Amino acid sequence: MSRHSHPILFFDGLCGLCDHLIQFLLARDSGGKIHFVALQSDLARSLLEKHGVSPDEIKELSTVYLLANGRVYRRSRAVFRVLGYLPAPWSFLKSFLLIPAWMADPLYRLVARIRYRIFGRLEQCRIPTPEEKQRFLG
Repeated sequence: MSRHSHPILFFDGLCGLCDHLIQFLLARDSGGKIHFVALQSDLARSLLEKHGVSPDEIKELSTVYLLANGRVYRRSRAVFRVLGYLPAPWSFLKSFLLIPAWMADPLYRLVARIRYRIFGRLEQCRIPTPEEKQRFLG
């Protein structure tokens, strides 16, 4: 199975909230299904642009993306969908996909706008441990 056949979560590598999300996923995804790419990387730009995401949108760093099964999911869709790759009970949170994006994304955008104030901004992108290294691309 190639590394790109796994779902890939694209995240702001300097965002404290994103770092908490990555730690949460790593701790619960013992099977190593989910891979990660910082939006600041060339690989993120290349893969996302290849799947129709504009360079300007990527540069904003305010959206989490999930590339799975050849499709890109954004914002709340990406977050809820990535939870579906975790074992129960966490996978049940995928049921939040029943909330339409037009309802969930305004809350996502609000949190994205204030995330640095609440969760801080890291000095540098996360450096994976040797055990995590194969899960981080680019």
